[in-house]
Amino acid sequence: MPQVRANGIDIEYESFGRERDPLILFIAGFAAQLTFLPEALCQGLAAKGFRVVRFDNRDIGKSTHFASLAAPDSRALMAEVMAGKRPAVPYSLDNMADDAVGLMDALGARRAHIAGASMGGMIAQLVAINHPARTKSLISIMSTTGRRDLPSGNPETLSVLFRPPNGTSRDDLIDASILVQKALSGPGFPLTEAEMRAAAARAQALEFIERSELKFDSNVGERGRMLSGGERQRLSIARAMLKDPPILILDEATSALDAVTEAKVNAALDEVMKGRTTFVIAHRLSTIRNATRILVFDNGRVIESGTFDELVAKGGRFAELAKAQFMVQENVRAAIAPQEVGSDAVKI
Repeated sequence: MPQVRANGIDIEYESFGRERDPLILFIAGFAAQLTFLPEALCQGLAAKGFRVVRFDNRDIGKSTHFASLAAPDSRALMAEVMAGKRPAVPYSLDNMADDAVGLMDALGARRAHIAGASMGGMIAQLVAINHPARTKSLISIMSTTGRRDLPSGNPETLSVLFRPPNGTSRDDLIDASILVQKALSGPGFPLTEAEMRAAAARAQALEFIERSELKFDSNVGERGRMLSGGERQRLSIARAMLKDPPILILDEATSALDAVTEAKVNAALDEVMKGRTTFVIAHRLSTIRNATRILVFDNGRVIESGTFDELVAKGGRFAELAKAQFMVQENVRAAIAPQEVGSDAVKI
């Protein structure tokens, strides 16, 4: 990504759209890199005729870092602010607002729609206050003006936001980030443990979750590296059930499951697919047994189309695959059926 020199520092930025289009300058919040603003949103705005620029604030990402300046204690700063004092800091939000205007100068932009989220919203307000001639409009997202008569933030949420990570390892930083995201998600759409347990049970995931000491609060590592392939697959299915989306895309949804668990998960998938449009990509044909239409591809071309029964009746490529796979699975079901009747001896 390109960099410019502005306000005495190097600023990393990314631009979407044509240079001649009206500029939307997005300012990220506390400790957030430019990628905080989703690329799809940037591209969508560019398609609507805007130029969108997102950038790393100072001390973030690839912009200039003030490594020689010690980071202030955020809790101590908050205590001073709440006491009505003006704490001594290496630089202020006014300096960061000047960074944003300096970036506009470097890009040759006279005016811009200024947008910011969280702390970025505060910086955006200062751009509008200190540089009104450079501001076409102001968009302040999940931010505040700082007026004393406004309601203060939730104390529990603020405590999480300013709580330092337990350590400096990657896992410690990920855990801290998860706690912050939970705090910011708000109480509007809470998930009860009963709802999570029900989704996990339907996806055949509850047993291995219950085995963990911390259960639903367990750390599964980055990208779930502490789980088996089958466990990751079942958790993904559980999350899809909780999301309840109008369109569901399943790409090899049972590929990492053994035959016994696959049969149970297929029953759960049949239930979660009801009442919604579902696209299923599968080599295990049991996943698409009840599909309303099946397309068989070979080297990127559709060679057969129809329902499951219609394709089997044709006796073509799909019929050959179905015969081979279901012969194996019927043998597995026959072997485990006596153990599952009136017994919990079979554990998944």
